[in-house]
Amino acid sequence: MPNQVQIRHLHEFYVYLTTTFISQYLTTLFYRGIGLELSDWLVLRGAKKLVLTSRLGRRSGYHQQRINIWKFYDVQVKVYANDVFTEQKCENLIKKANELEQVDAIFNLAVVLQDALMEHQSKEKFLASFTPKAQARVFLDKVSGKLCPNLRHFVVFSSVSCGLGNAERICENRKREGLPGVAIQWGAIGDVGLVAKMQKENKELVIGGTLQQKISSCLEVLDVLLKHDYPVVSSMVVAEKHQKGDALSAVDAVAHVLGIKDMKTVSQYTTFAELGTDSMMGTEVIQLLEKDFEIYTTSKDLLSLTFAK
Repeated sequence: MPNQVQIRHLHEFYVYLTTTFISQYLTTLFYRGIGLELSDWLVLRGAKKLVLTSRLGRRSGYHQQRINIWKFYDVQVKVYANDVFTEQKCENLIKKANELEQVDAIFNLAVVLQDALMEHQSKEKFLASFTPKAQARVFLDKVSGKLCPNLRHFVVFSSVSCGLGNAERICENRKREGLPGVAIQWGAIGDVGLVAKMQKENKELVIGGTLQQKISSCLEVLDVLLKHDYPVVSSMVVAEKHQKGDALSAVDAVAHVLGIKDMKTVSQYTTFAELGTDSMMGTEVIQLLEKDFEIYTTSKDLLSLTFAK
């Protein structure tokens, strides 16, 4: 009997897959970026049924092309405009998947970036990130308990910056209750997805102390991570650490945190905000300046600073 897998990502995409021999391989798919790569990864491992759900539906001819390729290999693909932001929507989605075949595994990958300093945050921005990431996973956990009695896999994608995050606690609770559950904490993922969009030609992004991990590497290590029985696992590429003995100047040290390889490529009078400094980078810069150079500044003032001052 083929095995069915459900997958979801980015506040938009959910996927239910039926596979012939790879129930041990779990992934979350989004309908673009890494989701397309993961879909191919599953198809190559025998996935025969894909049910993709997206609030926006098919967004480009490229998406349709990939779907046509999967169908060429006798993969059944269905696309629904749906999300799981409420318990009822989550229940409806899983019921649709169960109509094809009993759900065997659930994959969830969600991310909505609403990055801002605390004083610039709002309830709406918080909910925009919280709802598809944390709340949806709570509903998937709850509804799968009612509608997926034979569930063998419950996989969520998380981040190395969320060691105490919601996804990890859900999976730990599931393990304690004897249910399947694993949260995979990734560092920055390159090539496709959110970080790839942030990437600029002259910048090597260092996010949370990690460099971009190639999608091919992510898919390769996924085979290993999903064979473990731990509720929380992780994979990342650690960025090179500069010791004090390296005698970096404050400018060079900050440029390294911001991912600027060559100072000649940026103007010394461009503000850190204009260089794309987000809250996480800003925190790293502030800590670096205080610890190594005894330079003190605030998060607000940092964004208006330049390399010239």
